[in-house]
Amino acid sequence: MDSRKFLSVSLLTIAGLLLGSCAPAAAPTPTPKAAAPPAAVPTKAPATTAPAPTPTPAAPTASPKAAAETPRYGGVLTTVTDSDAPSLDPQQEIVGAVMNIIAPCYNGIVQADPRDTTKIIPDLAERWEISTSGTVYTFQLQKGVRFHDGAPFTSQDAKSTLERIKNPPRGTKSPRQDYFQAISRIETPDENTLRIVTSYPSASFLSMLSTPWIMVVPKHVVDSEGDMKRVVVGTGPFRFKTLTRGVSARVEKNPDYFIKGRPYLDGVLVYVMPDAFARVAALRAGNIMLIRGTPGIPEAQAKVIEATMPDKIVLDRGPHALNQGLALQTKRAPFTDVRVRQAVAYALDREKAIRLNDGLGVLGGVLPPFWGWGLPKEELDKMPGYGPDKDANLAMAKKLLADAGFPNGFKTVISARQHAGHMPAAVFANAELAKVGIQATIQPFETAAWADLSDRRDFDALTLNMAAELPDPDQLFSRYWLPTSGSNWSNYENPKFMELFEKQARMLDTGERRVMVQEMQRIAMTDSANLVFLWFVRIVPYWVQVKGFAKAPHHFYAARMEHVWLAK
Repeated sequence: MDSRKFLSVSLLTIAGLLLGSCAPAAAPTPTPKAAAPPAAVPTKAPATTAPAPTPTPAAPTASPKAAAETPRYGGVLTTVTDSDAPSLDPQQEIVGAVMNIIAPCYNGIVQADPRDTTKIIPDLAERWEISTSGTVYTFQLQKGVRFHDGAPFTSQDAKSTLERIKNPPRGTKSPRQDYFQAISRIETPDENTLRIVTSYPSASFLSMLSTPWIMVVPKHVVDSEGDMKRVVVGTGPFRFKTLTRGVSARVEKNPDYFIKGRPYLDGVLVYVMPDAFARVAALRAGNIMLIRGTPGIPEAQAKVIEATMPDKIVLDRGPHALNQGLALQTKRAPFTDVRVRQAVAYALDREKAIRLNDGLGVLGGVLPPFWGWGLPKEELDKMPGYGPDKDANLAMAKKLLADAGFPNGFKTVISARQHAGHMPAAVFANAELAKVGIQATIQPFETAAWADLSDRRDFDALTLNMAAELPDPDQLFSRYWLPTSGSNWSNYENPKFMELFEKQARMLDTGERRVMVQEMQRIAMTDSANLVFLWFVRIVPYWVQVKGFAKAPHHFYAARMEHVWLAK
């Protein structure tokens, strides 16, 4: 067996041993169902301003063939998530398991079209206007909308939601706090009007507002409960019904949903299945109809499906705005020394990481390579560890370690989430670092424990997937790279980076802004605090009877399921 195959088998074996003890309960056999064509990947940044949208929320654009089909009501969509949700609070959590369970129950103020996330379309706001100064956003909200407990939705709920994200109460996490640093005040002239005033014209504000995690929660529930960790009360197309940890979660149709005729489904049943092979087996058996999360399914399993079930299961391949990487704790020795962090970056063969992931990845840096903001390849090749000469990269890694006082390397710990997108990163990094004398021990954590560890910044090195939730660099910068960012787990801080961030955030000219954003990426990659191995290519499988499903550039989108229906 050659070394590449051996590493692949070892990776899968280790992941299987670590995850296999969490076997899911057997799922009942449903009637499987198909989907809309894959989304086109956006290639440009969103417009600075947009005309007021049409007042009626619309389903994502479908192909002519799909449009000719008549949607059918009824049925329960069965899908899967790869871990338990640490809690059910959309404003405090980050993992996809939370999104997979609660997204059908909520709405945002606005939303991004899942098929083209550069387009902002209505949600709880039926229309909006932007002042000529670019600093006042006036949203006219849908009338007659009620939360699932019967309470009316008003502008106060929208205001409370945004204020809780921007200025979280003591003891409350807010990983998206920096999304709304442009907001100076929020006004509610009446129950159906929300006015947001920003301190400067922001190129990204409306896009930030459209991210799937900005779910409007009821003020009266937050006031009484303190948070939304244990309760799910939204305005969405489905109502929360049950959650059995480690087994499944179920939502049921909201008959009072404000979009008439939606949803089509009677409900959505989400099984918890940590093991990738168990998920694919359940799909092939018809026990689940759709696998839409990270990182999709392995190429080898996709080939089996293509060979044996080509007329039953659709395989939707495409770029995924999620990366695989490693955070180095800049406040803990020896990673306080930039030379040590750069040595780790030089030691990593990123092309090997892609090969070990069955080729389901593309080379990239801080930002995704397919949205027009990332560094071009000739620039990437100048960054630590990206050049094509792998021997020279290893020699540089050893030199940097020697210069930093570690000629024989050192020992460290890689804290890894027990997850299909994380464990391969830990195994890969462990093998690569050994080449330059760094002896790493992999310490696995289940999702909730990993989230707690990362929040406390209590690690040497941490596996991570950084999510580019929308095609604007401010989102990813705000989420992972600013000193106040909730997910800046590496404690990265660079004054020049911050200075450029503040400048580009106020730039409305896309070309000028791109120049500054690319310089920010050079700074961040040279500092080597958060290391990117690859940006995923994802294979999303679903039964051909699942209609209206829009595969988006990120799995956080298209999670609401309001336009999905099941054919006979």
